[in-house]
Amino acid sequence: MLRRAGGVVGVRSAHNLDRPPGLRAAKDLPELASREFFPEFPAEAADEFQLDPAWRVLRCLDPGLPRPQRLELPGLAALRGARGSAIGLVPFADEPRRNMDAASVVALAGEIARRHPGDPIWILVDPGEAARIGAPLPPGVEFVSFATLEELIDRYARLKAWYGTDTGPYHLAVAMGIPTTTFFGPTQPLRNSFPAQPDLERVRLSVLGNEHCEQKQCAHPLCLHQAVANFAGAPCATRLQETPAGCPCGFIHPTRSRATHEDPHHQARQDRRSAARQADARAPAAERPECRDPFSRE
Repeated sequence: MLRRAGGVVGVRSAHNLDRPPGLRAAKDLPELASREFFPEFPAEAADEFQLDPAWRVLRCLDPGLPRPQRLELPGLAALRGARGSAIGLVPFADEPRRNMDAASVVALAGEIARRHPGDPIWILVDPGEAARIGAPLPPGVEFVSFATLEELIDRYARLKAWYGTDTGPYHLAVAMGIPTTTFFGPTQPLRNSFPAQPDLERVRLSVLGNEHCEQKQCAHPLCLHQAVANFAGAPCATRLQETPAGCPCGFIHPTRSRATHEDPHHQARQDRRSAARQADARAPAAERPECRDPFSRE
């Protein structure tokens, strides 16, 4: 549900609810409605924010409903106060292709220590996950575990910055107002983050743009590990031979691809391109340009 509150559009959703076999998940309903029941609606753009289809449907009921721009949980953000002193690092997600390996964690922890001299660095993990690193940590870096959401919020209340992979705790960090640097491997930065989220830096191999990787069986995400290595100025331990045959990195040279950071005008360019693509989809075929490169510089 979307609601207005102090200029911020709050988002509430329900996950993991039991549903009859064959019934599509709620997140699939906007696509179902637009493509099967209303085929005249254009397909969503590849770089479209994932809540945009639901927002367009809700605007049928409330035409003045603003587009969600940022995620904010003021009650939880207030818990931080001025207590933030540690730097958080979250290296693991709920699927292997979004997990950092030991070399990535050590290299990133070293780079964080360089950027935040003297600050303690917490690698935030579920109980038992620390053993997955299996490598010595740099000085000033320690594992801090959490077993419940309440414990994670308590740890976050003491953070001054957050680094990590694209996972649920990343969304909690930005909602609490923690300056966040998120590394995207197979997933799409512009679909998985609010358009105008403050204090958010998205990092991904530039050659991947905003395309989604469908190699869901990947257990050695070169795209993610190389992005971290490029960011940290360190070698990447993962090799192309360890990735699935269809890995997009097989068609590029990831070591020559910089880790892309957001610039102040990036989202504005993406918004203009999305609007142009939607206009093209509505135009008669004879009026459409033959090709449009969504990642070309303007």
